[in-house]
Amino acid sequence: MSKNRILSLSVFFFILIILIPILYFLALPNVSGLQKKNPPKTAFMEYREKERARKGQHYKIIQIWTPLSKISPYLTKAVLIAEDDKFWKHEGFDYDGIQKAIEKDIQKRKLGLVPFEWVNLSCEAY
Repeated sequence: MSKNRILSLSVFFFILIILIPILYFLALPNVSGLQKKNPPKTAFMEYREKERARKGQHYKIIQIWTPLSKISPYLTKAVLIAEDDKFWKHEGFDYDGIQKAIEKDIQKRKLGLVPFEWVNLSCEAY
C-alpha cells in the first residue's frame, strides 16, 4: 500500500470516528435551560386558547412539572407513537407522511404542482 493511500484512509477514519460524532452533538438542541425554566406554550395550547377566547370562555393553564423518571416509560412511548406512528421505522423524516401531506395540500390548492413533482421524485429515491 502506498503512503498516499494510507494517509487518505487515515484521514477518512479520523473524520468518520472523531468529527462526525462531534458534529452530531453540536447539532443537537441545547436543553439545559429546561432544568430551571419551563418550556413555552405549544402551538396546540395556543390554538385551544384562541378557540376558547373566540367563544368567550376563560380558563387558566395549570402545569405541574414531573421528572421524567416519575413518568411511566409506556406513557413516553405512547406519546412518541401518537406524534409519529412510524417513529421507530424511519430515520428522522417520514417521507411517506410528507408526500401525503403535500398531496393533501395540493388538493386544497395550497401548493403548486412543481413542489409536488420535486417531492414525488425525492421520495421515490428513498
